[in-house]
Amino acid sequence: VPGHSDPHERLMGKYFRKNYSEGERVEIPEKWTDGTYEDWNVWKADRLVNLGFYNRKNMRIPPYDETREAPPRIHLRGDGNFGKSSLTSGHMEFKVWVQNKIEEAASGKGSPRFLSEQGRESEREDAMEVWEDLTRLLHRKFYQRYFVDEDKILDVEGKANRFRESRHLMLLLKIAAWDRQYYSLVSYYPWAHPDSDNLPLTSKLLDSLSPVERICREAIRMLIRKSITSEVESISFTSVAGITFIEELQKRILGIIEELRETASDYTAAERCGPDWAEFDEKKALKQLLEDGFGSLDGKSVKRGRTPEGVTQDNSVKLAYDITNMMLEEGLLQRRYMTEKEYAQAFYDGDETKERKLGNHLPNKLVFTEELWGRIGEQRENHPIFRWLRGEQDRWMYCPPIPHRHGSKSPAGGLLTESNRRIIGGREPIFTGFDPPTPRCQTSELLCTTLNDLQDTQWEINLDFLSSLFDIELNDEDRTQLPPLDWGVKEHRIQKIRPKPEFEPVFTPPDSKSLDERINVLEWARRIIEHNANVFWHSWICDFRGRMLPRCSRLSPHGSDLDRALIRFKHWKPLGDKGIHWLRVHVHNMMEGIGSELWEKKGHPSDCHCCAPAAKQHTFEERSKWVVDNLKGLRTLAADPAGHLSELKLHRYVGRSKALQRVAALVELDRVYNMYKANGGDWSKVTSGQPVYLDASCNGYQHVAALLRDRDLAHNVNLIGDEEERPRDLYRIVADNADREEANDLVKQFLNEDDTAEAMDRAFSRETAKCPTMTAIYGSKDIVKCLQGRNGRGKPEYSEPEYPLTEKQQLELDRIPDKAKQVYRDWSKDQEREFPYQQFKKHCKDKNGKSVSDHKWKMWKRILRNKRSIPLWASGSGLHTALMLPEGEADRIPEASRENEYEQYLLTGVVAESFAESIGVSTGSAFYTLEMPLKLICKTSDGMHPGIRWTLADGLVVNNYYVKPHGRDKTSAKMPCAPGSALTPMVPDWYGKGEWNGHGIPKSRGRIAVRVLQLYGKDKRVPSEFRASLEDTVKKIMSKKRAGFPLQLIEDILSEVDPDRQSEDAEEIRKMLTHGSYSLQRYADEEADRIDRPGLKRGLSPNFVHSLDAYHMRTSIRELSESIDQLSFWPVHDAFGTHACDVPAMRQVVKEKFQNMYEGKDLSYWLGQMVVESPGVEIDFDEDPLKVNDGPYKDMKVNDSKDGEPGLKTMCSERGLSPSGNKADRVLRLKELDAKEAGMTVEELYPPLMLKGLWDQSKTTLDISEVADAGYLIS
Repeated sequence: VPGHSDPHERLMGKYFRKNYSEGERVEIPEKWTDGTYEDWNVWKADRLVNLGFYNRKNMRIPPYDETREAPPRIHLRGDGNFGKSSLTSGHMEFKVWVQNKIEEAASGKGSPRFLSEQGRESEREDAMEVWEDLTRLLHRKFYQRYFVDEDKILDVEGKANRFRESRHLMLLLKIAAWDRQYYSLVSYYPWAHPDSDNLPLTSKLLDSLSPVERICREAIRMLIRKSITSEVESISFTSVAGITFIEELQKRILGIIEELRETASDYTAAERCGPDWAEFDEKKALKQLLEDGFGSLDGKSVKRGRTPEGVTQDNSVKLAYDITNMMLEEGLLQRRYMTEKEYAQAFYDGDETKERKLGNHLPNKLVFTEELWGRIGEQRENHPIFRWLRGEQDRWMYCPPIPHRHGSKSPAGGLLTESNRRIIGGREPIFTGFDPPTPRCQTSELLCTTLNDLQDTQWEINLDFLSSLFDIELNDEDRTQLPPLDWGVKEHRIQKIRPKPEFEPVFTPPDSKSLDERINVLEWARRIIEHNANVFWHSWICDFRGRMLPRCSRLSPHGSDLDRALIRFKHWKPLGDKGIHWLRVHVHNMMEGIGSELWEKKGHPSDCHCCAPAAKQHTFEERSKWVVDNLKGLRTLAADPAGHLSELKLHRYVGRSKALQRVAALVELDRVYNMYKANGGDWSKVTSGQPVYLDASCNGYQHVAALLRDRDLAHNVNLIGDEEERPRDLYRIVADNADREEANDLVKQFLNEDDTAEAMDRAFSRETAKCPTMTAIYGSKDIVKCLQGRNGRGKPEYSEPEYPLTEKQQLELDRIPDKAKQVYRDWSKDQEREFPYQQFKKHCKDKNGKSVSDHKWKMWKRILRNKRSIPLWASGSGLHTALMLPEGEADRIPEASRENEYEQYLLTGVVAESFAESIGVSTGSAFYTLEMPLKLICKTSDGMHPGIRWTLADGLVVNNYYVKPHGRDKTSAKMPCAPGSALTPMVPDWYGKGEWNGHGIPKSRGRIAVRVLQLYGKDKRVPSEFRASLEDTVKKIMSKKRAGFPLQLIEDILSEVDPDRQSEDAEEIRKMLTHGSYSLQRYADEEADRIDRPGLKRGLSPNFVHSLDAYHMRTSIRELSESIDQLSFWPVHDAFGTHACDVPAMRQVVKEKFQNMYEGKDLSYWLGQMVVESPGVEIDFDEDPLKVNDGPYKDMKVNDSKDGEPGLKTMCSERGLSPSGNKADRVLRLKELDAKEAGMTVEELYPPLMLKGLWDQSKTTLDISEVADAGYLIS
């Protein structure tokens, strides 16, 4: 879009100053609030027609049809021909217009450059320019391939258009032009519109893309967005997993084609279609498109379930595969196999401990070539296009979201475009896409209404915080900096927001992906301020358990420390005396653990509370008083955070930190006290939009305590206990109960006594215990991940493979057959080539000569390295934060931990085991008590839909239901993305013909070998040994004997005969060699074949608890929305936040709703409901055992141990019992013999675990009504 004028630029620069109203909500138009309109786009269209900006076809009319001359940012924001009286007070016309443009661009329907700019507004312009350049390049190649190349399109007689995909694409181009004209009609597709020579070059025309251009743009979008940059031997490689690229591109292509098929239903076909030289019958093609679907039928019959939708979906995969092949053939990409590390990074978030479940080799990746880098530019992977397209996602909104409407034909709300709206997020479209649908959730009216309450909250960027830590560069000639807090006099638009130099360390995460995300967030903040006068909204959805979340986590309560610090409520409410009390509590919560000399006061005793750092387990009154007592010091920190970097933890980046939120809270505290003084010491005249949130105390355990009526646990998690009593801290209890002895013995090997004691305090601190304790109640057994995984959730770091094999691994090494070892040794001499999986696997046999399992041979491959990597503490993990971040210059612990990698690795296991035992002791094994009856329910279910079902009190139905996908290893149905699926017109005749030179398998590697032999089998330029080897290979191929494809031999022969790549024949072969196979994730047609029973079992306990905490959250929000005028709310699963003045009401409602949901409903109630609602589940918990008691045989091995301890087989033989059968058979025989000898039944001697034995309801002592008096249910 061309740049706008200087006068317009000046008006845009002043827009924020003229239209930002501090603390005031943006007024929503009355015709929206009274229900006259239910769709913002319909409202916008009517408004813009009435204003004279649009015509009835939603096209801009003169003088507004030229963006440069009449920018929408001028005319729809009150600075143009439409006066303030004509536009809504909040300029909702522009807000809806720009939101719609954003959604059109995101879906590929419109250009992302729809606003005029003067020069380069930001690096985004660089990104958009390269995106457009790459799109144009791809479009030119696509155009040549599908619409120009006569060899591909015309039949053997050079007449009819034989290429069905080409015909259908040409028809879609014409239908799209009939619906909405696009610019490439002028230069590429003049035959698609009768007036193509006379189309006025309006902004709308220039912005509009043909269907083919949209597909090409989506291909570039997915290529960049899904790419990963990895490093091998200090060299960076950028690539995208082939299966990911094809899958995501296919979805976009399918959406574009289905949209046009729907448009085609209203289209009247002409006689002929296409350019003169390739015309075809348009009516016939339209009938095919509508009745058969897009593209070729490939033998699919109606009897075998063919549908137009299925045909279109299959051919959209084929089209995505052909675009991939085109980019490979044109040298923009290269196909390589992924490394194990790249595979883990792409599919398991870098967790190399996950076992891959694919076939003989790793998936193909598509590597960016120098040809492609030349198009991107010298910055390569640092180019802004990666930051912008990798960071793309569902975004916050410029205008209010569409409300969710329970029970209507289109219940989903949120985004403006109906096809983009959601109520349930995650994988729900997969479940509802089956025939018949198998949804995992049925929503309730209360859920939809609560989501609407959250969507009504207006947000803004916290300008005070922004000014404190960031430089605001303006786009005037001198690129001046906006003085701190001078927002009211801002005359120019913001050019860039960047952290002040002293805050760069805390702003900069160690990985480039996270850094790019943070840079994007700052750019989004700039846009919100400039385009929307600093207001935005979030679209809210839920998961199948009812947990509510924004579609965009960035700049939301669900985001990172930076996201949370950057936002506050648009509406500011008077604090009053109660509000300032709760703001002080919030500041105290943020300051916990922060030491400073500023707290010290002359004459105060050493144990004075106000002179010590803020700490947990204090009452609300004590917290508020601490802030009052340290107000001077706190305001000093707020005024000069750069002068107190270390104290405020701003001197370095730490994952899962609250450092930036801490500054935001301090800055707000300072601001309100300034306002308090300016308003004569009257808190009722001081307003604030700072969200104040209180966390539930170990929320999951609160719900389990209520279910089990466990009084001790309820007290430890503050479900009971009044406000005068100090709050309890379960995480502290777990840390204190953890056994340190073994860890202490390990650490003192490399630290002195004092440092060891300090290291133990850090390793077994409350903060380190928090993640393991918190996740354990949701079924997570992976305490190790909390201690060593990035930010407690991701992958660990890995050492170099320099550590010796374990004793167990050494035994496995001895079992590996010599022939398999030899295959590995041969490969290890040239590890650049692909690992010979088939050959290696063939020799992997056990001592009886039988092939070993996939798991076993993959393990053997890893062991053959003779060295192993060990997992170490990643940034943000529990032990990294505790032991690797120095707490002063003299701190020896981090360096010693770094130098002793192996001990670091061992310490993780020791601490994890200690915490696991402590969690059980500290919680009374509450999760085990909950989990055991739920496991029995899963055991009796066949997993078929709905799986395990329960219904919450508001009518929300949760189906604990799981399915698993399959890849090409099971079947290639519905994944036409292998060489054999290549479009026949796109390949040479010798490659695509069914029978050629005696070879009967088209589009195969064998056919390539036959072709090379035909061309070069007698060519003297080829060394004789090459020719002999090739001839031998082809003989095996022709005789249908198994013969591996000699890729290296073929490439060597081509290099010999065509070293300068001038031969058309050789280049043709090279292009076919680029084609590969990609295994997409698909689901079986039969439901029984896709059921995931382990997932059903694994998910039930956490899903059940999550559904309860979600119900508590939404009932609390709904009640508050009914009772509080203009509620703004900050929800994060177990954190409840609102305006400071509304916190007392929030606390009361949260307690009441928790008490109400458990009145008369303990675990027995819910178990009974699950049994009744889940088909096929029949259990009597009074009679049916939860678990069999195997007595002394529980953990016994089948075979004897290496130490001579007898196994089950030996014990059976020694006692005269048959040693055959599986482990359970042997254990049962031994138990029966024990019982017989004791004169008892097996059940009497080895009583099974019963629910009443695990959870004796008669001994429960918690009265749920006591929750009403809880002082710290949230704190």
